[in-house]
Amino acid sequence: MCGAWLAADTKSHRVAIQLDQNDPQMMNLALNNASNVIEYYRGKNEEVEIDIVACGPGLHMLRSDISSVQDRLKEMAFPGKVQFSACNSTKQGMEKAGATRFPSCPTPPSYPQAWYG
Repeated sequence: MCGAWLAADTKSHRVAIQLDQNDPQMMNLALNNASNVIEYYRGKNEEVEIDIVACGPGLHMLRSDISSVQDRLKEMAFPGKVQFSACNSTKQGMEKAGATRFPSCPTPPSYPQAWYG
């Protein structure tokens, strides 16, 4: 059970939102969409888990050194509700090129490039 507002017999939903652009407007749009989905299902007393998947240039959203939406990421960290995932291949490439590691809050799990199929 993820919150007091959930009933024992609620439906459960899973949503993935992909971000592949280094654009603050698109980052905010993805975060707004996640918030709207949470509120929609909360109003129906149903559970939802959201995975915001950053790959390619979208990985800039999760970088603690340059993310323009870092404060919003911290606000979105609803345990069991929102997860941030990172493409491991892109992440490793950025780190090899000298980018700061990804200690953003919350720390995203990493997936191999193939995971995005």
